[in-house]
Amino acid sequence: MKKYSLSLPIALLITAGCIGMMNARAVNAPIEPEMLTTLRASQTINASRDSGRAMIHVDGSQLREFNFDDNNATWGTAETALKKAFNITFSIEEAPLWEPGVVPFGHYTFPYSVRVNERLVDALDRLTKASQGAVRWRFLKGKIILSAMPAEQREGIPLIGDRRVAVDIKAESIYEAFLQLESQYNTQYQDFALVVPAPYYKSVALVTSPPEAGKSGMLELQTEDSLRNIILELLSQTEKAAANYSLTVTRIYKTDEMPASYYERDDLFHFTLSYGTHCHGDPKPEESEDDHIWYDREREKRRQRMRLYYKQNHPELAVESDGS
Repeated sequence: MKKYSLSLPIALLITAGCIGMMNARAVNAPIEPEMLTTLRASQTINASRDSGRAMIHVDGSQLREFNFDDNNATWGTAETALKKAFNITFSIEEAPLWEPGVVPFGHYTFPYSVRVNERLVDALDRLTKASQGAVRWRFLKGKIILSAMPAEQREGIPLIGDRRVAVDIKAESIYEAFLQLESQYNTQYQDFALVVPAPYYKSVALVTSPPEAGKSGMLELQTEDSLRNIILELLSQTEKAAANYSLTVTRIYKTDEMPASYYERDDLFHFTLSYGTHCHGDPKPEESEDDHIWYDREREKRRQRMRLYYKQNHPELAVESDGS
């Protein structure tokens, strides 16, 4: 039986709707450029001691916890330390390094601490230096984006945010806009899929453009650009323009109900595009009695789409699973 691993910090980031990921300051207002030099850490945090460094192994139906045997941080716990020390949040993009017998990049470790009273820009620059350039940062449209790219990046798998996509999107909500983006991306790329999970609350899924005079009320975008810029532009058109996103490497699990032959491979993955609009300290999202029914229905639709993408990208496994 193959074992599949997902680092705990990443698992937390890709939960439906990312509730809890978002921070009140970052959600209520975008990060201003001057904050890079004026915002200072409120405390010293050693990211090497974060309990989130643990991993969860999925072995059949069993969940097993594994802790690193060194005292270093991962890029996920470094992000958590920055978030706590500066009271802001980040968008993230993860790149895979998944070869048989090689530790995935999400488990790459290095020493890192945030120092009390240091400037945000200095803490970010030190993260890049501490990780030997594997974790880089950029500031775009009021968001700080952390990109995890190992030096040993496997040939042919770029940082997904850099991929160019031609889109023609017209949607009533950000969730629908991202579903259209998912569909159009997967039409243009057949190596690894992009999948958008549904947030648990319909009120989060149905976030749309602000009711301003002269606007159609639709989220619209027709362009060819990087996936990153497309995501940022769509978010900027909504009432929650300061919301953040994550592009994370996701493995397949038994709960995805894929054909048996797919689980014999240990190098299959897709990217999950998640977004968050609320956090601890914010008012709870508006709830409805059928949130759970809606979410379950959308989750099954996501599984069906994902199965189609995997069969499209790995037709040889689909044939094998049919017994041909």
